[in-house]
Amino acid sequence: MRRVLATVLIAMTGTTVVGAGIALAAEVEVSPAAPTEGEAELTINVIDFGPDTPIYAVPCEVPDEGEELDPSNDNCDLAEVVATTTDSDGHATIVVKWDIPADGLAVYVGDEARTNQASQILTPGVQAEVTPIADVGVLGTSVVQEDLADTGPREIMTLLMVAAALIALGLGLRGAELARTPA
Repeated sequence: MRRVLATVLIAMTGTTVVGAGIALAAEVEVSPAAPTEGEAELTINVIDFGPDTPIYAVPCEVPDEGEELDPSNDNCDLAEVVATTTDSDGHATIVVKWDIPADGLAVYVGDEARTNQASQILTPGVQAEVTPIADVGVLGTSVVQEDLADTGPREIMTLLMVAAALIALGLGLRGAELARTPA
């Protein structure tokens, strides 16, 4: 019975660790990556957001160097918000016609719960620059990095340590069973 229990615990732990290891960060890919100045049709591909989640895309001014993108302030054109819902894999495609200013455009995509958000800066004639979001506001609500979903190495390391402890427990039970069995 202990052998079966140890095997089940090891299998469950391995499944948990593998499942946690495939969590990916939300991102957007906008094409064309280097649009021309003026009105342009953009295709925004949303990748690895939450499944079946309502999301919003909004055009924003490019933040000054050292500043963070904040779509809740006057730097974004909230009249141009486009909403859609991701599919069961967390992907979506949004096609928009937005005006591209000479100094570029920041494309922000996020969900209302602030668990998924990403941005990309488009500059006419220059390859796209994907920027990390450390401190942003989501449609009128201020958000800091600590409020975002934490799916980084700390969570995976915790799961790996739990898995190692359960494996050690299983091996310990197995060793104790072998020690009691006469040779």
